[in-house]
Amino acid sequence: MNLSELPITKWLINNPAFVQFFDFEVKDEETEDQLFSLIGSLTHYYNFNLLPYRPEKPQFSHLDRSMMNDQIFQAHIHFFIQNLIYKNQIQSHKKAVDTLNDLIESLVETMKIKPNCPITCAQNSLFHLLNIDSPKTNSLITKDNDILLFLSHNEIDEYESQSDFMEETILNMRTFVMPKAVYFPVNSFQESFNQIIFSPSFFAYDRVEDILSDQSIKEKETFSIRCVKLMQFIVTSMEIKEPENVLIFSTSFFRSIFDAAYESHHELFDLPEKSTILEYTSRITMKMTGADIKFLPGYSQSDTFLDIIKKHQNLKSASSELMIASFSNSPLDILGHVHFALNHVRIYVSEIDPEMIQSFDVIFGIFLIVFLGTELPNPELLFYLVDVYTPHKGLSGALEYASSTLTATRIQCNDIIRKIKESEQE
Repeated sequence: MNLSELPITKWLINNPAFVQFFDFEVKDEETEDQLFSLIGSLTHYYNFNLLPYRPEKPQFSHLDRSMMNDQIFQAHIHFFIQNLIYKNQIQSHKKAVDTLNDLIESLVETMKIKPNCPITCAQNSLFHLLNIDSPKTNSLITKDNDILLFLSHNEIDEYESQSDFMEETILNMRTFVMPKAVYFPVNSFQESFNQIIFSPSFFAYDRVEDILSDQSIKEKETFSIRCVKLMQFIVTSMEIKEPENVLIFSTSFFRSIFDAAYESHHELFDLPEKSTILEYTSRITMKMTGADIKFLPGYSQSDTFLDIIKKHQNLKSASSELMIASFSNSPLDILGHVHFALNHVRIYVSEIDPEMIQSFDVIFGIFLIVFLGTELPNPELLFYLVDVYTPHKGLSGALEYASSTLTATRIQCNDIIRKIKESEQE
């Protein structure tokens, strides 16, 4: 019989990559048993080795809180590449299944013809070719391995101790601290701080994880108290003593913990109700605020609170600070930006009448205008977060003043809205 007419020969012509694994030896002898054995071996591999081992879809765990921003970026690339590898391997697996199935069918058809030539196959080499990744997939795997190597690098290991790393981080942060500062703002070294306290190798890691547990976060009344106790434990253990360093650590620690808590339980740091203040702001008049018109040069009765803010740079700066506060999670950050807003209001007042810079009524009146004109996403949320989560002890005088100002703002706004509702019902 002409070998070119055999089904297996035709299959090999269409699949030249597999020619190297087959050998035909023309002999005038029965080959049915030999082919039957080969088909059985290939079928066994097909059913028990190829079909069951379909590539598994990658499972992506939550990103570690200790990861730096560049690590997070690379982790996202890792997830993307893993998905590409999975899709490529699924395609390769399907192709291997179809190829081996077609090969077995061609051998079965060949056996029916009863050729007089034994057909041998280098099965292990054939199986290897069926399972080998494509060059594109190998390239992706190499790239992904480089990323994994980068992600596995822990900068803390470069320091003799965690205290050294913390000292280095705080030293870098000190460049952002003004003399006699009462608040420490967000800065580019916050991620280095996070890398320390959220690292599994951090000496207080178990305590940090415990405070961020579901049960701990949901106990809102005591959450800040536990944060303060843990912060004090770490400060004592790491011998952080200088006042500036304690300020940096405490503010950064609260920021890290509350950001992490918000990420996992954002519903606990939000209010489901619509803002009543936003609903009534357009009906609140200048007279209702109690602000002294003397400190609003150029004011027109047609001006909205936002119009007033836009006319003065310091009021715009105060408004910006309140907007930043509205997007903060830590109560210390909220109070810190309210403090900055009050400073801008004081500067504004001092330019008009320096003697009134210490007048609570004047400062509060202007602050209330800025608060109402800023169009915060949810003004009540600021009150809520400060009321529920602000530590009861240990605040600086400036942050206590900021907290009291927010409380007075809440009371004043509620009183104004109550009077508006009463007048509308008359």
